[in-house]
Amino acid sequence: MKEKEWFENKDNLTIKEIIELESKYRTDSLNVAIENILIKKDEDSNSEINEYELLVLAIQSFEREINNGGFVQFFSNESRMFIPFILKFLNKINANKTEKITLKAMEILNIQFEGNPDEFFDKLGNALEDENIEEELNSLDELYYKKNESIETLLFSYVKKHINEFFSF
Repeated sequence: MKEKEWFENKDNLTIKEIIELESKYRTDSLNVAIENILIKKDEDSNSEINEYELLVLAIQSFEREINNGGFVQFFSNESRMFIPFILKFLNKINANKTEKITLKAMEILNIQFEGNPDEFFDKLGNALEDENIEEELNSLDELYYKKNESIETLLFSYVKKHINEFFSF
């Protein structure tokens, strides 16, 4: 069987049109194209990102950071802004294994978001400087990579199921 190709949204297709390409292109590339539409909406539009769209942005950011540098990278980079939502969003796409691993990572940090982002990120930064915490998070990275759960497929299925909730140019 021929491997599916990577999709580039050169024709500025809508999210609905991208969903229809599932049989032809790699799911991860379709998710990236959807994410890029939502990033453009967030940057260019007067309308706000809704929760469905935020979920896509959060899951894509989470997956990219974990795959490129593990939980330490997710908690350290700009993606950390999604920490307050990530467990809920993983649950919504039925990424149960990933949700459990991520919950363990948050328990290792032992930091609760209490409404003040600056205070939360300061505590987070301090916790990540602890070598023991970093080692524990690194051990969870291995569990994450071996989890046998396709975030790309789960996210794409979620978008298909809720397609009418997504902004379309």
